Amino acid sequence: MRIAMDRHGSKAMEAFGGSKWRKGVVEGILSRKRYLVSFKDTDKQQILDCSDLRPPMEWEDGIWKTRESPLAQGSGSKSIEITAQGKTSNTKTLEPTNQNGLGKQPTREKVPEEHDSEDNSRKRKRKELEHNSSDLHETVLSSNLASNYVAADEAKDTTMVLPFAKKSPIWKTYESMEVFKRLPQSPHFSPMFEVREAFREGYALGMMVTFSGLLEDLKALEKDVLKSQLDSLKDSFTELEKHGFNVAAPLSRINKLLAFKDRQVRILETQESFYEEMTSESSKKHKAEQEVSEMERKKLEVEHKILELQIQEVALREDIEAAKERKDSAYKKISQMESCARDLGVELENVEFEFETILSAPW
Repeated sequence: MRIAMDRHGSKAMEAFGGSKWRKGVVEGILSRKRYLVSFKDTDKQQILDCSDLRPPMEWEDGIWKTRESPLAQGSGSKSIEITAQGKTSNTKTLEPTNQNGLGKQPTREKVPEEHDSEDNSRKRKRKELEHNSSDLHETVLSSNLASNYVAADEAKDTTMVLPFAKKSPIWKTYESMEVFKRLPQSPHFSPMFEVREAFREGYALGMMVTFSGLLEDLKALEKDVLKSQLDSLKDSFTELEKHGFNVAAPLSRINKLLAFKDRQVRILETQESFYEEMTSESSKKHKAEQEVSEMERKKLEVEHKILELQIQEVALREDIEAAKERKDSAYKKISQMESCARDLGVELENVEFEFETILSAPW
């Protein structure tokens, strides 16, 4: 991005501070999108983004017009104007945006003299209509103007302004180190403007040492590095990035390592899940084996009992056969005895009959 400076190295601009646009001067460029601005009304300095800057402007005849700053008038520097479409122009007339702040009005053209009254009437109506929304026009248009005004090749005629002077001889030692030859650095240290001036250079030197040490730590990482270590390194490099260090390469490596670490963690979690499931199944298998062993033992006991019962059955069968034989033998004896008893009964009857016959016989 580019801001044209005058011969004193400054550029009069308007900066958005608080809730309004204020007159200020760009004293230096801290980085591609951050500028050191001093305000005329307070004599204070502030670091602002390019979106908070715009060239000095006036609302005149219903259109925005840039006005030549006092610095530019006395220094001979070339004034740059930007149209609402964001292009450089030699005219000094800019059309405002639409009422919704999104669109843009076409560039006004000159009209013949006989249409002046009609044109003036339209102009007054438009001015009245846009007056109520002028603040919105100013905000939206100023953002576009500032972005385009400081937009081209910033590397030309701009120099980085550090918040301190490099007085320590250690700078040459650090800058000649191999690590800074492999990864050249040009930090702007712009956050140091919030630090006491006496401490700025020391803090900056410390950050150079920290950057070098972090690179060595990153290089010395082992394969069993913890994710928390990688996160800590990433946070440290991100903090250095705020001060203008080029940390794209180490952050890219850390992000790749974190991606692999996340993948490793997922694999380990899956593996652990499998191991837990295997342990559970192994426990079930051991329990089933115990149950099978118990059942086999009970089966043997039952088979032994069955064998004993079979032996008892054989013995009982033999006893039954013997009992049957004894029964048959007894039956035969009973039958024989009954036959004998009948015969004796018959014989007894005969004896009794003969006895009675004798008794009753006549003399």
